[in-house]
Amino acid sequence: MRFAPALLFPALFSAAVVFGCASDPEHFEFEDIGEACVVAKDESHTIEAVVDGCASPCAENMEVGCEVSVEGEVIEISTWLRYDLDQQQDCIESCLIVEASCEVPALEDGVYTVRMGDAEAELAVPDAGEEVCVEV
Repeated sequence: MRFAPALLFPALFSAAVVFGCASDPEHFEFEDIGEACVVAKDESHTIEAVVDGCASPCAENMEVGCEVSVEGEVIEISTWLRYDLDQQQDCIESCLIVEASCEVPALEDGVYTVRMGDAEAELAVPDAGEEVCVEV
């Protein structure tokens, strides 16, 4: 049995489209980059972080956040941005500014070192209204 070349090509092309030409989305992950500020508000403190990873408006499965730990007189801030992007998808070239906010555990009066990545700054507690930022 012989196949006519004109009939075989469309069948092979269709199989390539269905099985071989789809691409998996590319995964992007950014950690501890950008700016994080400890904002004192009366008795409580909040971390307001702007993550410098540029997220596409077409990003999927986006996760952004921050985490704070206090050990002694050191406040350690960790930020992250993770998302998937289908490079085959048509998308406008722009950048979303991504922000996260998280609570700082209760702080005793004193001077603290605020760290994110390799950057650090000092924060004096209690100084309601003070804002101390670190930028990586």
